Amino acid sequence: MDGAGSNGDVCCRFFQHYVAPGKPNPGAEAFWKKMLAEQLTQLRLARELGVKKAVGTGAGSVGILHGLNGESMGEEMRLFIKAGYSLAETIRCVSENGAGFFGMEKLGKLTGGRKATFLIARGKVQQLPRKLSYLEGIYVDGAPSLNYRKNPVKIV
Repeated sequence: MDGAGSNGDVCCRFFQHYVAPGKPNPGAEAFWKKMLAEQLTQLRLARELGVKKAVGTGAGSVGILHGLNGESMGEEMRLFIKAGYSLAETIRCVSENGAGFFGMEKLGKLTGGRKATFLIARGKVQQLPRKLSYLEGIYVDGAPSLNYRKNPVKIV
């Protein structure tokens, strides 16, 4: 764990997919499996201690395959669930806690009287986080995002 967040928040980093520079290392797979197990243990401990957590993709970290077919956030959510978090707790870590982690509180929580920023996924709640790759829409400040197209047109 480290203090990578704003306001002295604690950050627990863990990776499932990693590209190491250079030649393949025969012991690397065992090392990363051990690292993942240790980080899941840290995440469970943080939950038990009531530490506020935020889900993130690791984007910008050297060697991390963020963006993995648009699945990086879903993968991180699956890891939180694997560590024992409920879907509701995980979504709170993605939205409200994530926004707070970056000082963007107006984005993270659905609140009466505030224009909402949210996404709509296809399928049932039980299919999350897998269905985050199949979005029906993205809303920003209560209006459909001008940058999102459900069925984008490929320009050749």
